[in-house]
Amino acid sequence: MRILNGISAVSLQSTRYLSDALTRMGHQADVVVYRSNRLLSGYEDRSLNVDLTKPWLAPKYGLAVIRFFFECLKKYDVFHFHYGHSLFPLNVDLIFLKWFKKRVFMEYHGSDVRRRAVFEERNPYSAHFPPSALLEERESYRRQRRIAAHVDGIIVHDEELREHLYPLNKSVWVVPLRLDLSKFPCERQISRNTLVIAHAPSRADLKGTSEIAEAITKLSEAYDIDFQLVSGVSHEEAIETYRRSDIVIDQLIAGSYGMLAIESMALGKPVVGYIRSDLVCRFPEAPPIYNATVDNIFERLEDLVKDPDLRQQLGSAGRAYVERNHDSMTVATLVAEAYSATIEGTYVPAEDSGHALKWTDMGRTSDSAISCTRRSRNRGTAP
Repeated sequence: MRILNGISAVSLQSTRYLSDALTRMGHQADVVVYRSNRLLSGYEDRSLNVDLTKPWLAPKYGLAVIRFFFECLKKYDVFHFHYGHSLFPLNVDLIFLKWFKKRVFMEYHGSDVRRRAVFEERNPYSAHFPPSALLEERESYRRQRRIAAHVDGIIVHDEELREHLYPLNKSVWVVPLRLDLSKFPCERQISRNTLVIAHAPSRADLKGTSEIAEAITKLSEAYDIDFQLVSGVSHEEAIETYRRSDIVIDQLIAGSYGMLAIESMALGKPVVGYIRSDLVCRFPEAPPIYNATVDNIFERLEDLVKDPDLRQQLGSAGRAYVERNHDSMTVATLVAEAYSATIEGTYVPAEDSGHALKWTDMGRTSDSAISCTRRSRNRGTAP
């Protein structure tokens, strides 16, 4: 297959790692972005160099995107878009791509799909989450309906995001976030007097950063703590900070985990984060994340600070978990099966909730492509 993976520069995991794995499988997979950012600079195969800070150049950029679109029609069979964005405004290009019989997929990542009504109903810590990061029902429905009408499938990376999808009679593939493990060698925990604790919020108001900072201040009164707040640095610099950390804190509000947790677990670091209790059994297996909330983050951190054996146990379990569930080659296999699927599924409302959705087979579906949500369930997250 010839695959375009873009066009929003979301992260290395959603574009570069996936495309590299697909290439190793024998496909042609290119990362194309509107413009580079600090996360993807140097990792994309092509940037259209669209600069939104220069609106007077909009006609020039528009013509460049249109030329690129026609180039794509000849060059690619599959289009994997991210974050609700595609080549043209309002996703108009999706209509034309389907006219030309292209396979088209949209992957949602978080604030591009989270609905306020669902989030507030399901998450007991929703009051700590800024409303600006959530979508109102009408806005979310219009966007999802517009996109679903012209794509072959929707991709989300866990059940927390799937809750926010409307039943729009479209195949939905729950595919884990992915990581190139060859770039993340696992290192044994080193005992030392000063403990390095890292936290890397993409947005501090979404991650419980203020509560984390308060807990660290309190911890520092009794223990020797070096707190590293990672922000505004390159991906390489961030990874180096995680590598020399003893504990990494993910997020305390959203109820699931993201790339910070996965990268840190891959490095063999114990990770602290909030996993909603009702979501634990809906992961392929219980993630070995030390569960904490904004209410008990001090106590949970103190547990880890005082117990090096627990830190070592969680670090080892985390690396094994990522190897089983987030290796880019394994995930790329699932994604390739989604690209190749010809039988679509549909969503129907689940019996136990007005918001919950479940997969319904229609004819012969690819079991392995959705196996990440159907494997045996284990017990809850780390105590």
